[in-house]
Amino acid sequence: MVAGCASPRRVTKLTEDQRAANLASFDHVWRTVRDKHYDPELGGIDWEGVRAELRPRVEAARSIDEARAVMREMIGRLGESHFAIIPADVYTAVDAAETSQAKVDEAPGDGDERSVSRDVRASSSRDRVDDVGADKSAPVARSDADSDSGDGDDDEGDVGLDLRVVDGQALVVRVNDGSPAAVAGVRPGWVLTQIDGRPIAPIIETLSAEYAGSSLRELVLTQAVARRLHGEVGEPIDLVMLDGEDREQTLTLTRARAPGKRAKLGNMPPIRVECEWRWLRDDIGYIRLSLFFDPPMVMRKLNQALSEMRDARGVIFDLRGNGGGIGAMAMGISGLFVRERGRKLGTMITRDNELKFAVFARPTAYQGPLAILVDGASASTSEIFAGGMQALGRARVFGTPTAGAALPSIIERLPNGDGFQYAFANYVSEDGTRLEGHGVVPDEAAPPNRADLLAGRDPAIEAAIRWIPTYPSCRSDRIH
Repeated sequence: MVAGCASPRRVTKLTEDQRAANLASFDHVWRTVRDKHYDPELGGIDWEGVRAELRPRVEAARSIDEARAVMREMIGRLGESHFAIIPADVYTAVDAAETSQAKVDEAPGDGDERSVSRDVRASSSRDRVDDVGADKSAPVARSDADSDSGDGDDDEGDVGLDLRVVDGQALVVRVNDGSPAAVAGVRPGWVLTQIDGRPIAPIIETLSAEYAGSSLRELVLTQAVARRLHGEVGEPIDLVMLDGEDREQTLTLTRARAPGKRAKLGNMPPIRVECEWRWLRDDIGYIRLSLFFDPPMVMRKLNQALSEMRDARGVIFDLRGNGGGIGAMAMGISGLFVRERGRKLGTMITRDNELKFAVFARPTAYQGPLAILVDGASASTSEIFAGGMQALGRARVFGTPTAGAALPSIIERLPNGDGFQYAFANYVSEDGTRLEGHGVVPDEAAPPNRADLLAGRDPAIEAAIRWIPTYPSCRSDRIH
């Protein structure tokens, strides 16, 4: 339609093939909910009646938008936050990020299904901890997982940027030390505006609208932008950025291998995992875990870190950008901070069983103040760990609400090209909090902002550092 024309918008008539694809999509969604929802009774909903009521409307739909609206109405009857029909164009953007990132989230009880929480895999977790909040004169202990030998040719390259969408802009929140971006002078607080000549604002606008009101919004946006920075090691990429003075900087960078230890699980693609630590000012220890993956390496590094930090005034555990991983690791890691036996983080409920996430308590567990940092790109096992430790009163949480994607979930492409996401389990923290669709709500909000980042400050780390001296004693009752 020509701009300014007052004639009504034409609706293109569906072909018979398109109409059949819409009906096949409706039937697939309906059967999937019937067969795989964790509650076989669906909360008392007459699911057969829903099908009888709504299927004729899909058959009569004059456009894909009308058919999609009926399918959304159907899953809306469930009252669940993580069941969604994703338009084909948006699904393509999401699926591009998911393809290489959705590698790890196989929590216990998932069976043989690949668990994907939309495009929940944290590419941001590839980047190493920045020096924000660190005492430069303090001794530093780092993981040796920054690199490893025997790398294959299947590694994906990146430029070392960790971004979050803040106020509609792709804001750099961390720059990996020694990365192509760091060498080029990029700093936290810069804004990314173009990748290889393509503005990213339209991507942000489209996904922001589609995920408005969803707890997954920050996660989807983070992944959609970050995915476009990835490519083959050695491949160039052109970026346009705004520096701290809002001057436009045009950079050509060469993608390098991401840091971390390369790990594999079964037939899953390889993924790089970072577990590193350092001392911040005031004798406060800092640990960052990029993914709950590679248990032998991660547990060895965490044990080593906490052995050195046994007399630390407090410990900050950074899970921002950690998209999850192996669910059982939350049970082992929680035991590094809990001595009391018989505690649990929460319970996952599937159609066939219940899985209790028990804390593997240790008599030598660290008992000082524990601050956990999270954000909207913290998902799945990160939420199980952070929410569970918060519910037990063993940690205080700082940052922004998590993705609310604690459950194992699937995204499938429907016959009509749209995407369908569904969860097949429920998860409840020990205090009764349902994380799915809500996320872990921090005890103290500390969102990133450009002014602080440009000044070299990390609001979440600074908030945690301020809290630690106020911790009354080494105790396991509720911390507030």
